[in-house]
Amino acid sequence: MKTFITTTLLFLSIALFSQSWQQLSDFPGVERDDAVSFVIGNTAYCGSGLSPWWAPMSDFYAFDMDNETWSAIAPMPAGEERQYASSFARANLGFVLLGVNDGYLNDVWQYDANTNNWTEKAPLPAEGRSGAAAFIIEDTAYIIGGKTANNQMLNEVWAYDVQNNTWESKNDFPFASFWRASADATDNKGYLTFGVDNDGNYIEVLYEYDPETDSWTAISEFPSSGRSYSAMQAMNDHLYIVAGIDSQQTYYSDVWRYNIVTSVWSELNPIPSIARKGGVTFNNNLSLYYSTGIDLNNIRLSETWKLSNVVGLSEKKASDGFNLYPNPAHDIVLIEIAVYSPSSMTSYSVYDSKGRLLFKNRMSQKVSAIPISDLSQGLYFVHISNTGGTGVKKFVKR
Repeated sequence: MKTFITTTLLFLSIALFSQSWQQLSDFPGVERDDAVSFVIGNTAYCGSGLSPWWAPMSDFYAFDMDNETWSAIAPMPAGEERQYASSFARANLGFVLLGVNDGYLNDVWQYDANTNNWTEKAPLPAEGRSGAAAFIIEDTAYIIGGKTANNQMLNEVWAYDVQNNTWESKNDFPFASFWRASADATDNKGYLTFGVDNDGNYIEVLYEYDPETDSWTAISEFPSSGRSYSAMQAMNDHLYIVAGIDSQQTYYSDVWRYNIVTSVWSELNPIPSIARKGGVTFNNNLSLYYSTGIDLNNIRLSETWKLSNVVGLSEKKASDGFNLYPNPAHDIVLIEIAVYSPSSMTSYSVYDSKGRLLFKNRMSQKVSAIPISDLSQGLYFVHISNTGGTGVKKFVKR
């Protein structure tokens, strides 16, 4: 029996890491590029951007990653339409800031997912800019680079304290000034690559940011040509980079994965559709999603794509906040939260090895039981989500 289980798990693990794309329901607003996205719990929020009639947009939509359905939410306030904005999220709050409309903007707007309302927050205490990169580490968001009204790329780094609604200037980015780079953060480190500098060079170096020392380090070089208008997502000790455009104005539909632990790049299956730039990405620690964008012929898109089976061989470290046992299991699996609070609104979702949602439930106590007697033998994933973040662990049903 032990040999059978080991062989089965190995087979399922190999099958699991063979990535496959699936086309989902289109983005429900008008086609666009240069929009933004942020994730709260297991819901992605996408909006703003430029429409096919060259008009900046303010509408926003929620994508439920459990049911993979779109729904409209409150748009940004009238007059706050924009393209090339930046975004991030913390707990139940999403933020959209900067960008361009009639001029270059330095304002900050906060979206509360609990009330479906937008509130203006303290603006960036510097000149307006577009195409700045952004990531968040704990309660501090970092805004890097961008372009000003005089078409100058920036190397400025600003830190926004979400709780105190205050800004602080950090050390300038030491390597280049750039616009439309790609960035994300994981495990208390920020990562940034790509973008265009003041001389028209397309960056291909990957940088790591340490907030404790306020310092940047070049850690790797992208194995293909430098890009801009690409999208980056951090997930399970890996960085995922999707699509974009290079210095020769070549459009891409490819997907690259960088292993932060081993410093190895690998190319995954490309989007099975036309090459594009300026789309948005988001993830639920199991699957990678990509939506909207623009193609070589300046046709704006509303397609939404899902890349399944992208979970790396190491589980997300945030999963240390909960345990699954017994594992392997026959009839039930117990979830135990390390620090449980009723106000944390903790829920769990169970997925099969193809990334399909099987069931979802709310946790009302420190330990909850998942009935699995009706499941087939094999490998499954439990996704935990609450106001403090998300995590994934796997178990075997035998």
